[in-house]
Amino acid sequence: MRTLPFFMGCSTKGKKKNCIPGIYSGDKLVSNPKLVKREILGFFRNHFSEKILNRPVFNCHDSKKLSEMEADAISGIFSDKEIKDAVFECGSDKAPGPDGFNFKFLKHFWRFFEEDFRDIMNHFYATGTIDKSASTSFITLVPKTNDPSGMKDYRPINLIGLISKVISKILANRIKGDMGKIVSEYQSALLKDRFILDSPLILSEVLSWIKKSGRKAFILKIDFEKAYDNLNWGFLLHLLSQLGFSNIWCKWVEGILASARSSVLVNGSPTFEFQCTKGLRQGDPLSPFLFLLVMEAFSYIVDNACKSGKLKGIKLPNGGPVVSHLLYADDALIVGEWSRENIIVVTRILRIFYRCSGFKINFHKSNLFGLGVEDGVISSMMAESVGCLKGEVPFKYLGIPLGANMNRVKNWDLIIKIFQNRLASWKANSLSIGGRVVLVKTVLESLPIYYFSIFKVPVKVVERLESFMKNFLWGGSETGRKLHWVAWDLVTWSKKNGGLGIGKLKLVNEALLAKWAWRYRSEINSMWRKVVTACHGKSRKWFDFPCNATSTGVWKNIMRSESKVHLNGKKLNHYIKGILGDGNNIRFWIDYWFGDGPLMFKWPRLFALESNKKCYVSNRLLETDIDVNWRWSRATFSQEEMAELAEASTILAGYIGY
Repeated sequence: MRTLPFFMGCSTKGKKKNCIPGIYSGDKLVSNPKLVKREILGFFRNHFSEKILNRPVFNCHDSKKLSEMEADAISGIFSDKEIKDAVFECGSDKAPGPDGFNFKFLKHFWRFFEEDFRDIMNHFYATGTIDKSASTSFITLVPKTNDPSGMKDYRPINLIGLISKVISKILANRIKGDMGKIVSEYQSALLKDRFILDSPLILSEVLSWIKKSGRKAFILKIDFEKAYDNLNWGFLLHLLSQLGFSNIWCKWVEGILASARSSVLVNGSPTFEFQCTKGLRQGDPLSPFLFLLVMEAFSYIVDNACKSGKLKGIKLPNGGPVVSHLLYADDALIVGEWSRENIIVVTRILRIFYRCSGFKINFHKSNLFGLGVEDGVISSMMAESVGCLKGEVPFKYLGIPLGANMNRVKNWDLIIKIFQNRLASWKANSLSIGGRVVLVKTVLESLPIYYFSIFKVPVKVVERLESFMKNFLWGGSETGRKLHWVAWDLVTWSKKNGGLGIGKLKLVNEALLAKWAWRYRSEINSMWRKVVTACHGKSRKWFDFPCNATSTGVWKNIMRSESKVHLNGKKLNHYIKGILGDGNNIRFWIDYWFGDGPLMFKWPRLFALESNKKCYVSNRLLETDIDVNWRWSRATFSQEEMAELAEASTILAGYIGY
């Protein structure tokens, strides 16, 4: 089914961008508004209808799961505070559902609705059902491309009513705190202490190590076709029970799914309602968390294939982890050693996951990349087993170019073009100086933040971007340059010191990269840290971050930037101090946790004698010992060493039995 592009036969003046004046039904063009609505209704009724009722049962009994105590904690009675918090956390001006009310109205008159919502939640707690009058939603069609040519080019977003959204919000608030206990380290979306750039950093370091070591590998970049819309409900509910969720919680989720009745907004007019029998509603607060759990099932299959030896991932050096896949919501990558058998195993995994969950692979948007492999070998492998497109390195993952040398100015053309396009949409001479300052600070200054958070920006790129900002601030344009009345250094001063508070892009870049150093020290068990340590872990500079002379890739540039950051003559590393807990994550000699710096500098002779220089505090200060649990490489000591030992034993005596 194809839609008529909105610019054909439909003037865009005064109309919505996703205006659908006509639609193709087969080879016949339908333009009558009633017939257009009927065709679109038929498409989405069929789209959200489950065709395969008896899918294979998926078992993951040995996966991570909630304990009984944790499951009971999220299955209790809904409190008044919990209900109110859920209401007031929702955006006030979000588009209303079929009931016509937004949350601003509900918050303003909450004292009148509080008792009603308490009764609604008590009913939902007992029955797990939502009344049909409160569970319907509008589906608004948001175009994914500038010129949509079919229904698949629209993203169906649900405008859910107040009651359904509050129920989902309460369940989402309950589950989000426990997601990290279930979801593996290969996923990095919507979880505490995990960020979108973790996966691009991991993949960048893996690519650099593969290239440096001369190995052959493949990367399969997977595109799931309408993943949210195709999820099988039975698969999800069975998965929840295996992950440790209680029966009542599964009943609640089933009630939310079963209540999904929708009508499609076609040019502002709703179609008849239809019942959905599969998929998650985009716009429901609980849907992203349920989707993460579904992707955890995919992660479980890939991980089990690696553990059993059927799939060979990338084993990193220095005792590092095996990288086999990376997931960010529905953006999935599978990584492994290049071999015909390995890729056939991957295709089987994808087929099994599709049969169980309903997640179908879109091979026209999926790509197979070969690293250290000839193009002819990649093409023959794709034709024989995979059937997807052949990818070229460098490529983009989560919007970040991987495999490209970002030290080259030409690889920043995209950011420069975004600046130029954004400036072209504004007329600087039609804005006051105050308006231009606001736009520079809120838009131009933040446009490159995503790239600045992982790449060291070349000086010429910073100068080019700042020249756009300067010219726009003083009312200039691409074709005309106006006089700059104040030096840029003064403009970038804080308002307190007489400037406009506009940040210098170079300093912004350095600050964002320095955050990785802090995260490296604080996120001991994170996946990206394990990968960095494995790929760069042979450095003999104990106190510095891992980055040896032969290191390559993004991390090396981050460390180069960090090494140039000094505060009061000291490196940034000197200001990262650990707070002593059980001592299992803080290194005794190397980390800064006691006194005014690392103990390796306070007692250098003892550090030279230490048998395990990377030991943790818990290895030396034990609860059962009455003295420090020293471990020396030799038994004899010089007079200077004995003096340091006496001082250390006396000072650390207060920490025994911490």
